[in-house]
Amino acid sequence: MLLAPFKFNARRAVLGLALVCIFLAPSQGSRAQEGANDLAGQLERAASLIGGNQLAEAERLLNQVLKVRPEEAAALNLLGAIRAKQGKLVEAEVLFTRAVASDKRLTGARMNLAYLFLLKGEPEKSAAELKEVLRLEPANAEAAYRLAWLLLKQNRTDECIDLVERVRQSQTLSAPLLAVLGDAYMRRGDRGKAVGALKSALELSPAEASYHYTLGVGWLKHPADLQEAEGSFRRFLGLRPGDAQGQLHLGYVLLKQKRHAEARDLLERSLQTGAATPEAFYYLGLIAQGQNEDERAIGLFEKSIQLGPSFGHVHVALGSTYLKLKDYTRAQAALETGAKLTPDDTKAHYNLALLYARLKQPERAREEMLIVERLKGEGKARDDDGDTFAPPPL
Repeated sequence: MLLAPFKFNARRAVLGLALVCIFLAPSQGSRAQEGANDLAGQLERAASLIGGNQLAEAERLLNQVLKVRPEEAAALNLLGAIRAKQGKLVEAEVLFTRAVASDKRLTGARMNLAYLFLLKGEPEKSAAELKEVLRLEPANAEAAYRLAWLLLKQNRTDECIDLVERVRQSQTLSAPLLAVLGDAYMRRGDRGKAVGALKSALELSPAEASYHYTLGVGWLKHPADLQEAEGSFRRFLGLRPGDAQGQLHLGYVLLKQKRHAEARDLLERSLQTGAATPEAFYYLGLIAQGQNEDERAIGLFEKSIQLGPSFGHVHVALGSTYLKLKDYTRAQAALETGAKLTPDDTKAHYNLALLYARLKQPERAREEMLIVERLKGEGKARDDDGDTFAPPPL
């Protein structure tokens, strides 16, 4: 994860150093010019060696530079990159910190510190370095993307959106930054802006599978647009044919469209990858339930519960099947568990009302129907097919 950015930033830092030396040369004479060029050449050679994973030779060259110039920022930065590639993160941090202390404007070292802090699980320190990079270089697209991504990972959604919208005012957004913006707007609940940002990202990078996936998830937000979602997930699977998450989501969309045979095929394929999820078994159980394969449905719901005991909706579906089969003891246990785990599930309370009525418990039945009426008044009623729950995105 660190290696490519290290290589890129090392080269950029060396280039910056070479330009500084060129501008200084006229006032320092031809010998100083030659020395600066020699230094820049040594650093460029070291960066190239690091890129080719010839770490021992690169380190030898950098030690030669540091013997003459112990606080040479670019050399310290490159030596830090070597230590990071060797997994010596504490030593790498010391070297990057020395590089920044020697040259506070060396953004390559600050970027490397940001990556390092992420590896060490210190996101606040990472964010601080990225903010400083953007203060020094407002047009640094890589720093803007990394900071926006980090804010989103920390669920600081509003800060993420504010950052990207500020960047948008001064430069054209990159595809990765647009994708982060789309994800952030989606979390805020603004599907229109989320879809707009993701479509713009796809215009720039139509072959990036993850953007199609995220757009598909966006189309599933209320009110769901199943046709658009289907198109996005099909394009995603066209780029990643065996992806279990893509198969699960497309299977869900087809289930919602009552195209059960296609849905079943995709959901079963998603299970063959070994990455089984509670949702896959749940959806397959709903299909079996709808085709009156009640025993098969029960088996699938139980597998879903084994994988996700706190997945309330599958307990409700299991209880509904037992209620249909007049197995009231099991129906009561499953429905009461489902209602406890998902108290806003109108189907759980409605089926409990039916069950209590059949068990000659009219007062409890009335209480459950009052809950159903309250939830309907709050706009929380479920669809007729009882399946309004899309699988969670990665």
